[in-house]
Amino acid sequence: MKLISMTDFVLEQHNWSPTQVRFDNEFSNKRFRSVVSKYANFLKQPLTLGMFVPCDDDGNVLDKFIHIVDGKTSSDFKQAKSKVLFNTDIQYDKHIIYFKSKETYQRVEYNTLTDRFFFGLKTIEDCIHLHLDLAVSF
Repeated sequence: MKLISMTDFVLEQHNWSPTQVRFDNEFSNKRFRSVVSKYANFLKQPLTLGMFVPCDDDGNVLDKFIHIVDGKTSSDFKQAKSKVLFNTDIQYDKHIIYFKSKETYQRVEYNTLTDRFFFGLKTIEDCIHLHLDLAVSF
C-alpha cells in the first residue's frame, strides 16, 4: 500500500470493493469508522528514524552485520527491522536517508543531535508527497 492522503484513504474506503460481502449497513459503518480512525491516528504519529531504517531502543541505526561485541544480535536487528514502516528501497548514510521514489532517488536529512528531520517533516502525514510504500496495511 502506498502512503496516501487522508482524503484519498477515506474515498478509497468509501468505495470499498463491491465484490466483498456486506452483511448489513451497521457492520459496514463500524468497519469504515474503525479503519479510517486507525489511519488518521497512524498519519499523526511523530516521525522517527526507526520508521525508515532499523534502530535500537536508543535510536541508533543497526547494521545487518551487527557485532555481538556491541551487545546486539541478529534477533535485535530482525526485531528493529519489523518496526520499519516504509517498504521502499532506503539507504542510510550518517544523517541522510536516500530512497527511491518514482524512479529517482530522493534524500531526507535527519539531525541526530535533535532527533528531528529537516524540511518540516514531523509526522508520517508530512511524508505523503514522497510517494513511499508502506510495510503495514489497513
